[in-house]
Amino acid sequence: KKRVDVLVELMRIAPADQKHLLSPGLGCLNLSTKIALIQAGALYPYVELMGSDAARPLAQLLVNAAKTGNAAEVSKIAGALSSLAATDNSLSSLCGRCVPGLVNLLENGEDECKEEAANALKFFSIVSFNMKVQIAEAGAFGPLVKLLGEGTAKAKEGAAGTLWRLVSMMNESNIEVNISTKKAADLVVLLHTGTVEGKEAAAGVLRLVAYNDANKLGIMRARAVEPLVELLESQSLEVKEQAAGALNAI
Repeated sequence: KKRVDVLVELMRIAPADQKHLLSPGLGCLNLSTKIALIQAGALYPYVELMGSDAARPLAQLLVNAAKTGNAAEVSKIAGALSSLAATDNSLSSLCGRCVPGLVNLLENGEDECKEEAANALKFFSIVSFNMKVQIAEAGAFGPLVKLLGEGTAKAKEGAAGTLWRLVSMMNESNIEVNISTKKAADLVVLLHTGTVEGKEAAAGVLRLVAYNDANKLGIMRARAVEPLVELLESQSLEVKEQAAGALNAI
């Protein structure tokens, strides 16, 4: 632990123009030491220094978290890994290894675990179309929908963000998506109470599912129209666009 603490401190205090000198030594560490560095608070400096070489310990941390049920900072770790994978296609398989465990946390974890898992999957769903397919095939859709009505505020926003991207993938694949009035009402709650990101995701889901009469009726019964109209005055251009798209679809 002392050696890990020293390395973390070196990454913290090293001058910006000399930090790259640490990379060769960090690259020679064994996997467990790399994981210990990240757990000791060096997530962002380690990823900045090591780039794609940081992906394996990040993925192993996520796999370990799913096995132990200790989901602390899982969403941050997934966010870092997804950022690497978005620019390096060879890392997608590492992300894919993590998905089943995250879905298990989503279904069976405590509230904090579900919150972290939902937001981790949201990051992974940005990586690629195939990653969205893997998340859906791992069984995430049902637990995410359930979380919209039962999760913490942060979990609901993570679930909405992931569902937005999964529904987009399903639409592109001509897979029918149905929404009940109750689930539409859960999204309407986010339109009222969510952060900017949460409102954008909720409006985005409603826009994508409002393509048949049954879904449109469920959305209108959930009283989505009024908050969507109010969001046309949002200061966020992205929220405005999704709200306008949802209203146009309805």
